[in-house]
Amino acid sequence: MTLEKMSEIGFEHMMQLKAAYCFRMRVESGGYEMFYHQSLPTLKSESGELLEAVNIHTNIHHITPRNNYHVVVSGIGERRNFHKMQWNGRKTVGPDALILSKREVEIIENRSNF
Repeated sequence: MTLEKMSEIGFEHMMQLKAAYCFRMRVESGGYEMFYHQSLPTLKSESGELLEAVNIHTNIHHITPRNNYHVVVSGIGERRNFHKMQWNGRKTVGPDALILSKREVEIIENRSNF
């Protein structure tokens, strides 16, 4: 969702855009806790490809153990963008979406031999 929105805004502006959303992550105790993810681009190539980003993960489980499924793309610096989107469900990837080499398919089909 963040990439789709950034594409809509224009990747030429990516250095002034921040992506944020919540996710669950397994912690040392073996349980799962809620984290807030923020991604800030820090370096791009001369051709405009993202090379580096700072990713900040903040444990917010003490605030809420539930995911609100909001995805936010917001402007930083001089940009005033603010796009809050609701993720409505899991996207499933079917076998038709995978592009595997002939050898990879052979390995998967014969995995019972390992």
